[in-house]
Amino acid sequence: MLLILPSHEAFAAQTEAVLVSTDNDGYTYAISGGGTFTTNCRDGETKNFVYLETDNETKIISVKKDGAEIEDKGGFYYDPGVYELVVESGESSCSFRFTISDSSISFLDSTLGTSQDFNIVREPDVNFTYDSSRELYRYTLPDGEWIECNVPQGGFTRNAVTVRYSDGLSSLSSYKDGEIYLSENTSYKEAGSYNVTIWDLGASTEGGVAYRFDYCFNIYQSYDMNISVIRAPGGMRVKAVEYNGEYEKCEDDRKVVMRKDGSYRIRFEGISDPGAVYSMELTRDTSPPKLIFTPDFKNGDTINEDLYFARSPEVKDMVIHRDGVLVGAEAGRITVVGQYLIEVSDEAGNTRSYEFILKPGLPLPKKQMVILLVILLVVGVGVFLHGRRNMKVL
Repeated sequence: MLLILPSHEAFAAQTEAVLVSTDNDGYTYAISGGGTFTTNCRDGETKNFVYLETDNETKIISVKKDGAEIEDKGGFYYDPGVYELVVESGESSCSFRFTISDSSISFLDSTLGTSQDFNIVREPDVNFTYDSSRELYRYTLPDGEWIECNVPQGGFTRNAVTVRYSDGLSSLSSYKDGEIYLSENTSYKEAGSYNVTIWDLGASTEGGVAYRFDYCFNIYQSYDMNISVIRAPGGMRVKAVEYNGEYEKCEDDRKVVMRKDGSYRIRFEGISDPGAVYSMELTRDTSPPKLIFTPDFKNGDTINEDLYFARSPEVKDMVIHRDGVLVGAEAGRITVVGQYLIEVSDEAGNTRSYEFILKPGLPLPKKQMVILLVILLVVGVGVFLHGRRNMKVL
């Protein structure tokens, strides 16, 4: 008697991944099995590269590229093609799809003639060291080439960032907030999330491999941030966490999960070198800004009179669309008939939107209404008396 067992994928019921949060760390999706994963793209998007990081309750069980099953590359994908990943959590699984454009390796074709002559090793093992006199963090590749920076790999800072590397390395692409970023030098000052791709093409002439190292860092200007997870920089671990001035227990030395709004101070130390230290401070703020309206309304309401509004102090930017066209509003007053969408945002990146239809009627002012009623009353009395007089004459 033959017993046919279902495949591993058959055990997990297919469901949809639900986007639960968006912050500086990327997009976080939840699966009905209870697990989550974080990525730098939305389901179905096209990117130059994609990373996908799972939590302890989630794992990637299948990767297809252009319809063919391939080996997972540690959650990082840069070869051009159409991808479908199956991510599992408990008894549930979901499909996550994206497309990688050909720009990520096009320079290899022009530099070495073909990108298929060697094997690309992404994020090779590196030796992490810290120079306390210069306050620089260095990552040394297996062949001795190195990268150093004033911010550790994956760190957050409010200062300018300078990335340096040895002569045998080259940086041929940089991304800011997921888009290609052109810089005349290796110094970065604008706020945003950066990924500087550094290549060790010289290694390919010896061992048939080329090393690819993605140096990531974040520059933020405001202390207020809409963010939930801070991961320890490369080669480091979480040492201490303070919340509103009080120390908290470190649940995971690889990352800090922030569930409450408030002030945080996080300190990291080197795994192999405890003398390597780094710290950051931020205020987690997930409350969206708001406008104060007179009269008040609910989204989707129709308003039958002029609308007045005032900004709350936390509002940084505001845009108003009327019937899909960008418009302004003088002195915080909206009087033109139309369908409106107002969007506001704050320093932390929180947003709020208001939707309504303005369709005022033609109400008479109260003073004019009283005068009109008096006139009608006088006219009515006159008509009544005139009628009685005519009846007596008859």
